[in-house]
Amino acid sequence: MNLSLTTDDLLQADRRAVKRALMSWGTGRNHTGEPVRPGRCAVVVLDNADALPDVLAAGLVDADSTVFAGGVDDQGPLSREPGRPRVVGYQGSAAEPGEELSIGDDFFLQIQDYATSEYMSLLGPTLIRICGPQDFATFLADADRARQTGNFAEFATNPAVQFADQSAYGATLLDGAGVDGPELRLWVDGAGQVSTSPNGSLLGSIGDGFAALHRKWREINAGSGFPCAVSLGGSIGQDERAAALTARPWLPDYLMALDAMKDLHARGRREIRVSGFGGRRSTALADVPASAESARPVLLWNEDGAYLVDQRIGRTFGIDEATADAVEAVLVLGSVETATAVVDPARLRSVASSFAAAGVLLDYREPAGV
Repeated sequence: MNLSLTTDDLLQADRRAVKRALMSWGTGRNHTGEPVRPGRCAVVVLDNADALPDVLAAGLVDADSTVFAGGVDDQGPLSREPGRPRVVGYQGSAAEPGEELSIGDDFFLQIQDYATSEYMSLLGPTLIRICGPQDFATFLADADRARQTGNFAEFATNPAVQFADQSAYGATLLDGAGVDGPELRLWVDGAGQVSTSPNGSLLGSIGDGFAALHRKWREINAGSGFPCAVSLGGSIGQDERAAALTARPWLPDYLMALDAMKDLHARGRREIRVSGFGGRRSTALADVPASAESARPVLLWNEDGAYLVDQRIGRTFGIDEATADAVEAVLVLGSVETATAVVDPARLRSVASSFAAAGVLLDYREPAGV
């Protein structure tokens, strides 16, 4: 394939699609806007562009895929050939903490490890990796502190930050099991070895073909009670990871809370609190223990108002105090029925019905006792 670039190629490239593809590959959550398809990978990142012919020959991708090819000195997205995937050249590293991935002259992605991110200056879009036990321990300590006190690590709520490999610590529960995996993303190192992530368990080599790589991914996950057992398998022991997730069934809520706070911070909202993290908004719910189950929408508030964020549909709602009280009661107690213990039933039904019409499901669990 010709790796040359013209100005017209760059102007015609869909930059937003390229950035969404890179985000999907980094996080392990599908941001492409398209469902994953069987039999091919949506996003592949090559440590070295020399592997590109072998990736194409092995049938790992198709015309709808995006391939990021490392070590190509160009100005951005490369021209697409008929029937071939979009190929994007980059310089730098997609894997090494402290390094930077650059596409052309106007996009730069910093790569950081979690343990040192608190002390680093964020100069732009940043992908934070868990590269080993110390990173994982620091991540868990920050999550525990947020759950207990409501104080979130400042860098973690920066809109420029994304956590890598979120599927390994609960995010697949947000999108449905099986979102992450070889059909969404693959990483090919300089030796032609393949995983879903630079910190992941080895799935095989390029020449094994897509079916064999996907089969190995399924085999590894079959031995784990938590998805995804692959994407951090090269850095964190499975027993350690399983113990951490078992003790923290609310980690999906934590990841949702971080994303919701980033969204509000990007809108200029500050001093945000999150229901379930360090307490509740409503005094009527102050003594209700935090649920072990994971909620989908997130209720947040500050001095200026309250907000409901539903990542499933990608919407943020500004709501008044009475609505916030009703929403929190349903989210905490699990259903409209049980929430009538603390909020007027007619108001609850009205609020739940209004949000349902907007695509937001508040009453998402079986009725539970107060």
